[in-house]
Parts: sequence; C-alpha cells; structure tokens
Amino acid sequence: MKEIPFTSIEGIIVGHCNEGNSGCTVVLSENSEGFGCGVDCRGGATGTRETDLLKPGMLVEKIHGCVISGGSAFGLDASSGVMKYFREKGIGYHTDILNVPIVCQAVLYDLQMLNKKDNTSLSLSSNDNNNNNTSSTSNNQNNSIIDLPNYFELGYKACKNPISNDINGNIGAGNGSTIGKLLGAKHSMKGGLGCYAIQVDNELKIGAMVAVNCFGDVYENGNLIAGCYKINDVDSTSDSTTTNTSLLSDSTISTNNTDDTSFNSNNFNNSSNDKLVEFLDSEKILIKEYLQSKEEANAFELSKRKHDITNTTIGIVVCNGILDKSQLNRIAMMAHDGYARSMKPSHTLYDGDTIFVISTGTINVKPPTNLIGTLAAQVVEKAVVNGVKHAQSMNDFISFNDLNNIISTNNSNK
Repeated sequence: MKEIPFTSIEGIIVGHCNEGNSGCTVVLSENSEGFGCGVDCRGGATGTRETDLLKPGMLVEKIHGCVISGGSAFGLDASSGVMKYFREKGIGYHTDILNVPIVCQAVLYDLQMLNKKDNTSLSLSSNDNNNNNTSSTSNNQNNSIIDLPNYFELGYKACKNPISNDINGNIGAGNGSTIGKLLGAKHSMKGGLGCYAIQVDNELKIGAMVAVNCFGDVYENGNLIAGCYKINDVDSTSDSTTTNTSLLSDSTISTNNTDDTSFNSNNFNNSSNDKLVEFLDSEKILIKEYLQSKEEANAFELSKRKHDITNTTIGIVVCNGILDKSQLNRIAMMAHDGYARSMKPSHTLYDGDTIFVISTGTINVKPPTNLIGTLAAQVVEKAVVNGVKHAQSMNDFISFNDLNNIISTNNSNK
C-alpha cells in the first residue's frame, strides 16, 4: 500500500469555499449518473439532509453530490447551492418534469466563530476564571448581531472552484472547527479539515476527508496530541509555577508514551511540576465530574452544563471499487472505528458524528466489505490527525503547531 492524494481517487470532484470563519466542502460525481453512497450517524446531535434515502431498500440508488459544512442547521443551505449547480447542468434523478439533483449533507457547529474577527495573535494566559460562566448570556446577546455566511452561495461556489490537490487545515468545513471543548472555549484548540488516502494495489483506492470538530481530545498512535488543556502561570523571577485553579485540580493525567516521535503531553517540559501547558484527559474529567455530582439525578444534563456544546465531526470516505448500498452502510459503521481511535470520547451526546461512504465504481473490482471497512477506519483515523496537525490558530483557539512552538520556545529559554 502507498499513500496517495485524496483528490486522485477517480470519479470525484472536490471543492471548498470559505466565508469568514466558516465554510463548506463538496464531493461531486464526475459522472452525471452519480455514485453510490451510504451513511452512519453515531452522534447524539446530528444535523443532516437526505440521509434516509441512503438506507437499503430506498428507491434512489445513486446520489450526485455530498456536502459537509459548518453553520449548524443554517449550513444545510449549502446543499441547495449544490443543487443549483447541478440543475444548471441538467444533472439529477430523472422525472417527467425535470431532473432532480440528489445531494446529501451533514453539518457541524462552528457558530462560536461567526461573531469574532480572525485574530491570530497568540498568548497563553490562565486569567480566564469565570469566562465560561457568562457564555450563555453572551450568546443570547449576540444572537441578533451575528452575520451568518450565505451557505447557499458557499455550496454553489465550492462546486465552481474544484481543486486538484489535497488541502488540509482551515479550509471548507474545517475552517471554523475546534476540539477539546469539555471545559469551554478557553481550554479548547483549533481543529481542521484533514485528508488521507491509500492505494492498495494497482487499482483499488480508498481515502477519507474529515472535518474535525470534536467534543473530546485527539490522539495519534495512542498518544494525546491535542484537545482540552490548561495553562500554568510560570513566574520566571521566582522559578515558581502556579496552576490555573479554575480547572479540576487532579484532572491532569500522565499519558503512556512509546518510542514513537509523535507529539505528546510529556514533551512539554523536562519536569512534571514545571509545565507551561498541560493536556487534560476529557474522559478522566467526565468521571471526576460525575463523582463530584453523583447526588444529582443526571450529572450531565445539557441544561446544567456551563460550557458551550459546539461540536460534531463529519467525514466522507471514497472508494473507487464497486459496492452496493448495503455494503456502503456497513462500511460507514466500521469507519467510525477511526473516530473512536483518534478522538476520545467520541460519539457523545454533544457530537453529531457522521460518516458518508461513497463508491465511484470506476474500476471493475468488487472488494470485500470487511476489507474496505477496515481500511476505511484506518484512513479516517489518519485524516483526523492530519486535520488537527495542519490547522492554523484562529481567534482564541490555538493550533497544534503554534502550541508546540510556544512550548519549545519556553523549554529553550530555561
């Protein structure tokens, strides 16, 4: 097997369009007849369009386009823009009156980005006590003044501007995505759109494109590399370190690291009690919160959380083999293993995690379902990591690379 560009998979056209701090991504069929598609929605807060028709036994066997975008439910307008593009070309499901384009979509929540200017100046400060407690009031005050992108136009423009090479990071559906939001925005990092694809032999290809906007943390090869973190105040004059007390005092964990060179929390500093930045384990925090609140009937009731619930990771897997709708839906289920390996926790009540799987059928090969499902999970896992590693800092959300650079600079100054 060898790594290849996602856009090199035959039978698809990929396009992106950004507006402000949001965006959308489209995968279109090169063939006017469309391509096969299946879907699996595993999150507790999904936002989708035209997914019921992807079930086995439904009339429509092929779709013409698949869209992932920001904007929450507002972003579903992007599909209408894609339909306009297809209608202009006369492409769609044939009826007696006109051809009706079939376009499926999933959306993620990035509205927290829409009322902010892009300010990439970075600082690490722990003076953020009580910032999250006012988020609900602030959001209510800003509801009437947020300028929403025109997602209809974003969808249309993405179709009109196809790309020939993979673009990762702050692009399309990943433009406004963030990760690690258990403790609120001030402890979150920038997510992004990631691609990864492989060629199995001389013919068979499979790849994934994922917009990473998860509630949980991101892992690579079992190592926590990005997500919920806390800042320690380091007083260089007294060589003392003060931990931000707004966080759970014992929620920081030590990750079990191998000889792998992947970035991890133990690389922050040489001594465990003198860290500028520490990653937190969101799964451990959930347990801690429960133990502190177990007298309540439901410790995790949505209305009782103090922090923004602004999540959902959405992705598209493409294979150039011949697969029927039943196979595609099973493969979509298996592909979610890639989410579970790379994002912890995943598929939560606060995520709308969704994966589409497309079969272009451009090669005369009918690969086994188990093989493609296994490979789908692998490329999804790699795409998630690529999305985070290629992201750029935006507003108050620091990126993987910028955080790593600040940590390295801090270490070199000791």
